[in-house]
Amino acid sequence: MEAAVALREWKDTKRRKVYRASSLIKYRSDLQWLRAHGATYKELLYWLRRYHYVRVHISSVEKNVKKWQQESVYPMNLKKQHNHQLHQQLMIVKKQAKEKGKQSSLYKHKSDLQWLRAHGATYKELLYWLRRYHYVRVHISSVEKNVKKWQQEKINDDCFRKEMLSHQLKAIKTATRRNKQTKASRLDKHREEVLSLYQNGSSLGEIQHWLRHQRLVIHRSNISRRIKKWLEQSTQI
Repeated sequence: MEAAVALREWKDTKRRKVYRASSLIKYRSDLQWLRAHGATYKELLYWLRRYHYVRVHISSVEKNVKKWQQESVYPMNLKKQHNHQLHQQLMIVKKQAKEKGKQSSLYKHKSDLQWLRAHGATYKELLYWLRRYHYVRVHISSVEKNVKKWQQEKINDDCFRKEMLSHQLKAIKTATRRNKQTKASRLDKHREEVLSLYQNGSSLGEIQHWLRHQRLVIHRSNISRRIKKWLEQSTQI
């Protein structure tokens, strides 16, 4: 009995989770000050990554800051100099977050997209090029919108990637090109019989009935289209 109780106690201690302190606790006063002065959670995240090399999820930043707000006011014993430094950092973070929000994910491929478009690539081929060579998945409308906006600017013709881009463009054009080869119709082997029936005054229904005896089930529209094609070929000869 004692052994069973001891085993249960040991299992309970094993199940108990040990919560360690958050890595954000040492930046608590700074984060509270920045939040009080209008910084968003996204800007706080960016500030942590840029100035302290701390990589955390935005949800953990939001959770901790909200928890600290509910607690009693934390003493912010910050000097005026540190206050001023934080304010400058906040202005930089706000500016860069704004620019980052405006900038498209296609911007770093701007010169390549301009060059490819100037050398005859369609928007569909540009989309295929982005997915194949840069693993960028965007909608075709955003590619079209950005490229049209950049067309007003000067195209960088002295692009050192010219040869590589031309090879990639050729590969994309061959990959996206459709094979327009039409396979032979099943009616071709019965061409003479079908033409003779049609010229002897048989209707399309009668020709269709005759073809069913030959184990061919074909719609009347296909039969009429094929007969017209054969008659045009014979007149051209």
